[in-house]
Amino acid sequence: MYSFDNRGVGRSTPLGCGKQTDDVKPVCLEELATRWGDGLQHFSTTAAAIDIGMLIQSLRVEGTPEYVWGGSYGTLVANRYLSLFPDQAAGAILDSICPAEGCRTILHRDESVEKLARRVLENCEADAFCTSKLTSDPWGLLERLMQKLEDGHCGGVIAGPGEKNFLSAVFAQTFADPVLIEVGLAAIYRFDRCAPADVAALQHLALLLFSPSQGAGTDPWDPSPYLNRHVVFSEFWEDALTPASLREESRNRIVTMGTGERWADRRESWPWPLYDVPVSLKRWADTSIPLLFLNGTLDYATPDWDLGGVEGYLSGPSQNLVVVPFKGHMTMLDVYGEVDACVASIATSFVQTPGRAPDVGCLAGRRFPDVRSNVSMARWAMGTNNLWENPSLIVATPDDDELTAEPPPGAVEALRRARRLLED
Repeated sequence: MYSFDNRGVGRSTPLGCGKQTDDVKPVCLEELATRWGDGLQHFSTTAAAIDIGMLIQSLRVEGTPEYVWGGSYGTLVANRYLSLFPDQAAGAILDSICPAEGCRTILHRDESVEKLARRVLENCEADAFCTSKLTSDPWGLLERLMQKLEDGHCGGVIAGPGEKNFLSAVFAQTFADPVLIEVGLAAIYRFDRCAPADVAALQHLALLLFSPSQGAGTDPWDPSPYLNRHVVFSEFWEDALTPASLREESRNRIVTMGTGERWADRRESWPWPLYDVPVSLKRWADTSIPLLFLNGTLDYATPDWDLGGVEGYLSGPSQNLVVVPFKGHMTMLDVYGEVDACVASIATSFVQTPGRAPDVGCLAGRRFPDVRSNVSMARWAMGTNNLWENPSLIVATPDDDELTAEPPPGAVEALRRARRLLED
Protein backbone atom coordinates (compact mmCIF):
# COMPACT_ATOMS: atom_id res chain seq x y z
CA MET A 1 0.00 0.00 0.00
CA TYR A 2 1.29 3.45 -0.93
CA SER A 3 0.16 6.85 0.33
CA PHE A 4 1.56 10.18 -0.68
CA ASP A 5 1.67 13.77 0.51
CA ASN A 6 -0.43 15.84 -1.85
CA ARG A 7 1.67 18.57 -3.49
CA GLY A 8 1.57 21.58 -1.22
CA VAL A 9 1.42 19.62 2.05
CA GLY A 10 3.69 17.50 4.22
CA ARG A 11 6.95 16.69 2.47
CA SER A 12 5.70 17.41 -1.07
CA THR A 13 6.82 21.02 -1.49
CA PRO A 14 4.71 22.35 1.42
CA LEU A 15 2.89 25.56 0.62
CA GLY A 16 3.66 27.62 3.69
CA CYS A 17 6.26 29.59 5.59
CA GLY A 18 8.08 27.76 8.37
CA LYS A 19 6.04 25.91 10.99
CA GLN A 20 2.54 25.30 9.67
CA THR A 21 -0.45 26.72 11.55
CA ASP A 22 -4.16 27.02 10.82
CA ASP A 23 -3.81 30.77 10.27
CA VAL A 24 -3.17 32.47 6.94
CA LYS A 25 -0.74 35.35 7.36
CA PRO A 26 -0.56 38.21 4.81
CA VAL A 27 3.25 38.27 4.90
CA CYS A 28 3.37 34.58 4.02
CA LEU A 29 0.81 35.01 1.22
CA GLU A 30 3.04 37.68 -0.29
CA GLU A 31 6.18 35.59 0.18
CA LEU A 32 4.60 32.53 -1.50
CA ALA A 33 3.25 34.62 -4.39
CA THR A 34 6.73 36.06 -4.97
CA ARG A 35 8.39 32.65 -4.71
CA TRP A 36 6.03 30.76 -7.02
CA GLY A 37 4.50 33.40 -9.30
CA ASP A 38 2.53 31.72 -12.09
CA GLY A 39 3.60 28.37 -10.65
CA LEU A 40 0.87 28.64 -8.02
CA GLN A 41 -1.60 27.37 -10.62
CA HIS A 42 0.15 24.00 -10.47
CA PHE A 43 -0.91 23.51 -6.85
CA SER A 44 -4.29 22.15 -7.86
CA THR A 45 -6.54 19.11 -7.78
CA THR A 46 -5.70 18.29 -11.38
CA ALA A 47 -1.97 18.44 -10.69
CA ALA A 48 -2.40 16.11 -7.71
CA ALA A 49 -4.39 13.70 -9.89
CA ILE A 50 -1.63 13.66 -12.51
CA ASP A 51 0.88 12.95 -9.75
CA ILE A 52 -1.14 9.86 -8.77
CA GLY A 53 -1.21 8.60 -12.34
CA MET A 54 2.54 9.05 -12.72
CA LEU A 55 3.19 7.43 -9.33
CA ILE A 56 1.17 4.35 -10.26
CA GLN A 57 2.88 4.14 -13.64
CA SER A 58 6.32 4.21 -12.03
CA LEU A 59 5.54 1.71 -9.26
CA ARG A 60 3.20 -0.78 -10.88
CA VAL A 61 4.13 -4.46 -11.01
CA GLU A 62 2.93 -6.53 -13.92
CA GLY A 63 0.13 -8.87 -12.91
CA THR A 64 -0.69 -6.93 -9.71
CA PRO A 65 -3.91 -4.88 -9.86
CA GLU A 66 -3.84 -1.36 -8.44
CA TYR A 67 -6.76 0.04 -6.45
CA VAL A 68 -7.07 3.73 -5.68
CA TRP A 69 -8.60 4.96 -2.41
CA GLY A 70 -9.58 8.56 -1.67
CA GLY A 71 -11.29 10.07 1.35
CA SER A 72 -13.05 13.45 1.71
CA TYR A 73 -11.24 15.94 -0.59
CA GLY A 74 -9.31 12.88 -1.73
CA THR A 75 -12.49 11.65 -3.46
CA LEU A 76 -12.37 14.73 -5.67
CA VAL A 77 -8.71 14.03 -6.40
CA ALA A 78 -9.55 10.39 -7.13
CA ASN A 79 -12.37 11.29 -9.50
CA ARG A 80 -10.11 13.80 -11.27
CA TYR A 81 -7.51 11.05 -11.57
CA LEU A 82 -10.11 8.69 -13.07
CA SER A 83 -11.06 11.39 -15.59
CA LEU A 84 -7.43 11.61 -16.71
CA PHE A 85 -6.51 7.92 -16.36
CA PRO A 86 -9.85 6.10 -16.77
CA ASP A 87 -8.40 2.63 -17.38
CA GLN A 88 -5.17 2.62 -15.37
CA ALA A 89 -6.47 1.29 -12.03
CA ALA A 90 -8.32 -1.96 -11.46
CA GLY A 91 -10.85 -0.19 -9.23
CA ALA A 92 -11.38 2.70 -6.84
CA ILE A 93 -12.92 3.29 -3.42
CA LEU A 94 -14.16 6.81 -2.64
CA ASP A 95 -15.07 7.42 1.01
CA SER A 96 -16.99 10.57 2.07
CA ILE A 97 -17.84 11.95 -1.31
CA CYS A 98 -17.16 15.42 -2.68
CA PRO A 99 -19.29 16.19 -5.75
CA ALA A 100 -17.32 16.15 -8.99
CA GLU A 101 -17.76 19.91 -9.44
CA GLY A 102 -16.17 20.64 -6.07
CA CYS A 103 -16.48 20.22 -2.29
CA ARG A 104 -18.87 23.15 -2.01
CA THR A 105 -20.22 22.20 1.42
CA ILE A 106 -17.12 23.70 3.03
CA LEU A 107 -18.55 27.12 2.12
CA HIS A 108 -22.09 26.25 3.21
CA ARG A 109 -21.23 24.54 6.47
CA ASP A 110 -23.90 26.37 8.47
CA GLU A 111 -26.58 25.01 6.16
CA SER A 112 -25.07 21.53 6.31
CA VAL A 113 -24.84 21.42 10.12
CA GLU A 114 -28.44 22.64 10.31
CA LYS A 115 -29.58 19.81 8.04
CA LEU A 116 -27.66 17.31 10.15
CA ALA A 117 -29.26 18.70 13.32
CA ARG A 118 -32.69 18.32 11.75
CA ARG A 119 -31.89 14.72 10.80
CA VAL A 120 -30.71 13.86 14.32
CA LEU A 121 -33.80 15.47 15.85
CA GLU A 122 -36.04 13.54 13.44
CA ASN A 123 -34.49 10.37 14.86
CA CYS A 124 -34.98 11.75 18.36
CA GLU A 125 -38.67 12.14 17.50
CA ALA A 126 -38.92 8.36 17.11
CA ASP A 127 -37.16 7.64 20.43
CA ALA A 128 -39.32 7.48 23.55
CA PHE A 129 -36.61 8.66 25.96
CA CYS A 130 -35.47 11.48 23.69
CA THR A 131 -39.01 12.83 23.25
CA SER A 132 -39.57 12.63 27.00
CA LYS A 133 -36.87 15.31 27.25
CA LEU A 134 -37.23 17.30 24.01
CA THR A 135 -41.01 16.96 23.48
CA SER A 136 -42.76 15.24 20.58
CA ASP A 137 -41.49 18.01 18.29
CA PRO A 138 -37.74 18.32 18.97
CA TRP A 139 -37.08 20.50 15.91
CA GLY A 140 -39.83 22.91 16.91
CA LEU A 141 -38.31 23.08 20.39
CA LEU A 142 -34.92 23.90 18.88
CA GLU A 143 -36.38 26.64 16.65
CA ARG A 144 -37.99 28.29 19.67
CA LEU A 145 -34.82 27.87 21.74
CA MET A 146 -32.61 29.47 19.11
CA GLN A 147 -34.92 32.47 18.96
CA LYS A 148 -34.88 32.73 22.75
CA LEU A 149 -31.08 32.61 22.74
CA GLU A 150 -31.00 35.46 20.23
CA ASP A 151 -33.32 37.39 22.56
CA GLY A 152 -30.96 36.91 25.52
CA HIS A 153 -32.19 33.70 27.14
CA CYS A 154 -29.51 31.96 29.21
CA GLY A 155 -26.99 34.69 28.48
CA GLY A 156 -23.49 34.54 29.89
CA VAL A 157 -22.93 30.82 29.44
CA ILE A 158 -19.99 31.48 27.15
CA ALA A 159 -18.05 34.62 26.29
CA GLY A 160 -17.41 35.49 22.66
CA PRO A 161 -19.60 34.28 19.81
CA GLY A 162 -22.88 34.08 21.74
CA GLU A 163 -25.02 31.20 22.91
CA LYS A 164 -26.68 30.50 19.54
CA ASN A 165 -23.35 30.16 17.73
CA PHE A 166 -21.98 28.13 20.63
CA LEU A 167 -24.88 25.65 20.57
CA SER A 168 -24.55 25.37 16.77
CA ALA A 169 -20.87 24.51 17.17
CA VAL A 170 -21.82 21.93 19.81
CA PHE A 171 -24.01 20.25 17.18
CA ALA A 172 -21.12 20.21 14.70
CA GLN A 173 -18.91 18.48 17.26
CA THR A 174 -21.44 16.02 18.67
CA PHE A 175 -24.04 15.13 16.03
CA ALA A 176 -21.44 13.90 13.53
CA ASP A 177 -20.55 10.86 15.64
CA PRO A 178 -22.95 8.41 17.33
CA VAL A 179 -20.76 8.31 20.43
CA LEU A 180 -21.39 12.00 21.14
CA ILE A 181 -24.97 12.53 19.90
CA GLU A 182 -26.43 12.29 23.39
CA VAL A 183 -24.25 15.21 24.52
CA GLY A 184 -25.61 17.54 21.83
CA LEU A 185 -29.20 16.56 22.59
CA ALA A 186 -28.71 17.09 26.32
CA ALA A 187 -27.22 20.53 25.59
CA ILE A 188 -30.52 21.56 23.98
CA TYR A 189 -32.41 20.41 27.05
CA ARG A 190 -30.11 22.20 29.46
CA PHE A 191 -30.04 25.45 27.47
CA ASP A 192 -33.83 25.48 27.36
CA ARG A 193 -34.16 24.95 31.13
CA CYS A 194 -31.14 27.08 32.06
CA ALA A 195 -31.05 26.45 35.79
CA PRO A 196 -27.80 27.44 37.55
CA ALA A 197 -26.64 23.82 37.51
CA ASP A 198 -27.36 23.68 33.76
CA VAL A 199 -25.21 26.75 33.19
CA ALA A 200 -22.35 25.15 35.12
CA ALA A 201 -22.70 21.94 33.07
CA LEU A 202 -22.73 23.86 29.78
CA GLN A 203 -19.67 25.86 30.79
CA HIS A 204 -17.90 22.60 31.54
CA LEU A 205 -18.91 21.36 28.07
CA ALA A 206 -17.56 24.57 26.50
CA LEU A 207 -14.18 24.02 28.15
CA LEU A 208 -14.09 20.43 26.96
CA LEU A 209 -15.07 21.17 23.35
CA PHE A 210 -13.26 24.42 22.72
CA SER A 211 -10.25 24.57 25.02
CA PRO A 212 -7.04 24.34 22.93
CA SER A 213 -5.80 21.53 25.19
CA GLN A 214 -8.88 19.37 24.67
CA GLY A 215 -9.32 17.11 21.67
CA ALA A 216 -5.79 17.82 20.55
CA GLY A 217 -3.96 15.34 18.43
CA THR A 218 -1.22 15.09 15.86
CA ASP A 219 -2.48 15.56 12.32
CA PRO A 220 -0.43 13.23 10.12
CA TRP A 221 -1.44 15.07 6.96
CA ASP A 222 0.06 18.42 8.02
CA PRO A 223 -2.45 20.44 5.98
CA SER A 224 -1.71 23.83 4.46
CA PRO A 225 -4.31 26.59 4.95
CA TYR A 226 -2.79 28.37 1.94
CA LEU A 227 -3.38 25.39 -0.33
CA ASN A 228 -6.83 24.92 1.21
CA ARG A 229 -8.00 28.43 0.31
CA HIS A 230 -6.24 28.39 -3.05
CA VAL A 231 -8.24 25.29 -4.03
CA VAL A 232 -11.49 26.42 -2.38
CA PHE A 233 -11.61 29.76 -4.15
CA SER A 234 -10.45 28.37 -7.51
CA GLU A 235 -12.59 25.22 -7.58
CA PHE A 236 -15.37 25.25 -4.96
CA TRP A 237 -16.66 28.82 -5.04
CA GLU A 238 -19.80 28.71 -7.22
CA ASP A 239 -20.11 31.19 -10.08
CA ALA A 240 -23.28 32.80 -8.71
CA LEU A 241 -22.01 32.99 -5.13
CA THR A 242 -20.94 36.36 -3.72
CA PRO A 243 -19.53 37.21 -0.30
CA ALA A 244 -22.69 39.18 0.43
CA SER A 245 -25.00 36.27 -0.45
CA LEU A 246 -22.90 33.86 1.61
CA ARG A 247 -23.07 36.16 4.63
CA GLU A 248 -26.84 36.45 4.26
CA GLU A 249 -27.21 32.69 3.98
CA SER A 250 -25.20 32.19 7.17
CA ARG A 251 -27.05 34.82 9.18
CA ASN A 252 -30.50 33.54 8.23
CA ARG A 253 -30.00 29.97 9.40
CA ILE A 254 -31.55 28.58 12.56
CA VAL A 255 -28.28 26.76 13.22
CA THR A 256 -25.26 28.91 12.45
CA MET A 257 -21.64 29.04 13.57
CA GLY A 258 -20.87 32.05 11.39
CA THR A 259 -18.85 29.88 9.01
CA GLY A 260 -20.29 31.53 5.91
CA GLU A 261 -19.36 34.98 7.20
CA ARG A 262 -15.77 33.88 7.80
CA TRP A 263 -15.45 32.44 4.29
CA ALA A 264 -16.94 35.63 2.84
CA ASP A 265 -14.30 37.70 4.62
CA ARG A 266 -11.57 35.37 3.37
CA ARG A 267 -12.80 35.58 -0.21
CA GLU A 268 -12.82 39.39 -0.20
CA SER A 269 -9.24 39.57 1.03
CA TRP A 270 -7.78 36.75 -1.08
CA PRO A 271 -4.88 38.15 -3.16
CA TRP A 272 -3.80 35.23 -5.37
CA PRO A 273 -5.09 34.78 -8.92
CA LEU A 274 -7.53 31.89 -9.34
CA TYR A 275 -6.74 29.03 -11.67
CA ASP A 276 -9.21 27.59 -14.16
CA VAL A 277 -10.60 24.05 -14.26
CA PRO A 278 -12.06 22.81 -17.56
CA VAL A 279 -15.75 21.94 -17.37
CA SER A 280 -14.91 18.45 -18.64
CA LEU A 281 -12.99 17.80 -15.40
CA LYS A 282 -15.90 18.90 -13.20
CA ARG A 283 -17.95 15.84 -14.10
CA TRP A 284 -17.94 12.29 -12.86
CA ALA A 285 -15.23 10.36 -14.63
CA ASP A 286 -16.18 8.35 -17.70
CA THR A 287 -14.75 5.02 -16.61
CA SER A 288 -15.99 1.44 -16.64
CA ILE A 289 -13.72 0.14 -13.86
CA PRO A 290 -15.31 -1.13 -10.59
CA LEU A 291 -16.13 1.69 -8.17
CA LEU A 292 -17.25 1.74 -4.55
CA PHE A 293 -18.60 4.99 -3.12
CA LEU A 294 -19.12 5.23 0.67
CA ASN A 295 -20.86 7.92 2.70
CA GLY A 296 -22.20 8.24 6.24
CA THR A 297 -25.59 9.65 7.20
CA LEU A 298 -24.06 11.79 9.99
CA ASP A 299 -21.51 13.43 7.68
CA TYR A 300 -22.09 17.17 7.37
CA ALA A 301 -18.76 17.82 5.61
CA THR A 302 -19.59 15.63 2.60
CA PRO A 303 -23.28 14.92 3.23
CA ASP A 304 -25.24 12.15 1.58
CA TRP A 305 -27.94 14.66 0.59
CA ASP A 306 -25.46 16.41 -1.73
CA LEU A 307 -23.48 13.79 -3.63
CA GLY A 308 -23.47 15.69 -6.90
CA GLY A 309 -25.71 13.21 -8.73
CA VAL A 310 -23.34 10.28 -8.28
CA GLU A 311 -26.34 7.94 -7.88
CA GLY A 312 -27.30 8.44 -11.51
CA TYR A 313 -23.74 8.14 -12.72
CA LEU A 314 -23.05 4.62 -11.47
CA SER A 315 -23.38 1.90 -14.08
CA GLY A 316 -23.74 -1.85 -13.69
CA PRO A 317 -23.17 -4.23 -10.76
CA SER A 318 -19.49 -3.28 -10.39
CA GLN A 319 -20.18 0.38 -9.53
CA ASN A 320 -21.99 0.94 -6.25
CA LEU A 321 -22.89 3.57 -3.65
CA VAL A 322 -23.16 2.37 -0.04
CA VAL A 323 -24.69 4.78 2.49
CA VAL A 324 -23.61 3.83 6.01
CA PRO A 325 -26.28 4.55 8.66
CA PHE A 326 -25.31 6.63 11.70
CA LYS A 327 -21.77 7.14 10.52
CA GLY A 328 -19.89 10.42 10.24
CA HIS A 329 -17.09 11.64 8.02
CA MET A 330 -14.68 8.94 6.81
CA THR A 331 -16.73 5.77 7.19
CA MET A 332 -13.67 3.50 7.23
CA LEU A 333 -12.78 4.73 10.75
CA ASP A 334 -14.50 3.48 13.89
CA VAL A 335 -15.01 5.41 17.13
CA TYR A 336 -11.52 4.49 18.31
CA GLY A 337 -9.79 5.85 15.21
CA GLU A 338 -9.16 2.31 13.99
CA VAL A 339 -10.57 0.66 10.88
CA ASP A 340 -14.33 0.10 11.11
CA ALA A 341 -14.68 -3.68 10.79
CA CYS A 342 -18.04 -3.55 9.04
CA VAL A 343 -17.08 -0.94 6.44
CA ALA A 344 -13.72 -2.64 5.96
CA SER A 345 -15.53 -5.92 5.20
CA ILE A 346 -17.61 -4.11 2.57
CA ALA A 347 -14.44 -2.73 0.97
CA THR A 348 -12.79 -6.15 1.16
CA SER A 349 -15.70 -7.85 -0.58
CA PHE A 350 -15.54 -5.17 -3.27
CA VAL A 351 -11.84 -5.81 -3.91
CA GLN A 352 -12.20 -9.59 -3.80
CA THR A 353 -15.19 -9.70 -6.16
CA PRO A 354 -15.16 -6.36 -7.98
CA GLY A 355 -17.68 -7.49 -10.58
CA ARG A 356 -20.47 -7.88 -8.01
CA ALA A 357 -22.25 -5.59 -5.58
CA PRO A 358 -20.45 -5.73 -2.20
CA ASP A 359 -21.93 -7.55 0.77
CA VAL A 360 -23.50 -4.91 3.05
CA GLY A 361 -25.23 -7.25 5.48
CA CYS A 362 -23.24 -5.98 8.45
CA LEU A 363 -25.00 -2.58 8.20
CA ALA A 364 -28.39 -4.02 9.14
CA GLY A 365 -27.84 -3.60 12.88
CA ARG A 366 -26.90 0.09 12.85
CA ARG A 367 -29.42 2.09 14.89
CA PHE A 368 -29.91 5.50 16.48
CA PRO A 369 -27.74 5.41 19.61
CA ASP A 370 -29.07 5.03 23.13
CA VAL A 371 -29.20 8.61 24.41
CA ARG A 372 -30.04 7.80 28.03
CA SER A 373 -27.33 9.18 30.26
CA ASN A 374 -24.42 7.11 31.47
CA VAL A 375 -22.27 8.33 34.32
CA SER A 376 -18.91 8.25 32.52
CA MET A 377 -20.20 10.36 29.61
CA ALA A 378 -21.96 12.77 31.97
CA ARG A 379 -18.85 13.32 34.08
CA TRP A 380 -16.55 13.68 31.10
CA ALA A 381 -18.79 15.96 29.02
CA MET A 382 -20.72 18.01 31.57
CA GLY A 383 -19.04 17.50 34.94
CA THR A 384 -22.26 16.03 36.36
CA ASN A 385 -23.58 12.62 37.33
CA ASN A 386 -26.31 12.84 34.67
CA LEU A 387 -26.23 14.40 31.20
CA TRP A 388 -29.82 15.59 31.36
CA GLU A 389 -30.73 16.19 34.98
CA ASN A 390 -29.10 17.69 38.07
CA PRO A 391 -29.20 15.13 40.89
CA SER A 392 -25.84 16.43 42.02
CA LEU A 393 -23.24 18.63 40.40
CA ILE A 394 -19.56 17.82 40.60
CA VAL A 395 -17.62 21.06 40.97
CA ALA A 396 -14.71 20.34 38.67
CA THR A 397 -13.16 21.28 35.37
CA PRO A 398 -12.32 19.08 32.34
CA ASP A 399 -8.76 18.95 33.63
CA ASP A 400 -9.86 17.28 36.85
CA ASP A 401 -8.46 13.73 37.07
CA GLU A 402 -11.76 12.34 38.34
CA LEU A 403 -13.56 13.46 35.20
CA THR A 404 -10.97 12.76 32.55
CA ALA A 405 -9.19 9.63 33.78
CA GLU A 406 -11.67 7.31 32.07
CA PRO A 407 -13.65 9.01 29.30
CA PRO A 408 -16.28 6.86 27.59
CA PRO A 409 -14.94 4.44 24.96
CA GLY A 410 -14.28 6.24 21.69
CA ALA A 411 -15.23 9.70 23.00
CA VAL A 412 -11.77 11.27 22.89
CA GLU A 413 -11.06 10.10 19.35
CA ALA A 414 -14.54 11.21 18.24
CA LEU A 415 -13.85 14.66 19.67
CA ARG A 416 -10.47 14.86 17.95
CA ARG A 417 -12.03 14.07 14.59
CA ALA A 418 -14.83 16.57 15.21
CA ARG A 419 -12.36 19.30 16.17
CA ARG A 420 -10.27 18.69 13.07
CA LEU A 421 -13.33 18.78 10.81
CA LEU A 422 -14.58 21.97 12.43
CA GLU A 423 -11.26 23.70 11.68
CA ASP A 424 -11.50 23.08 7.89
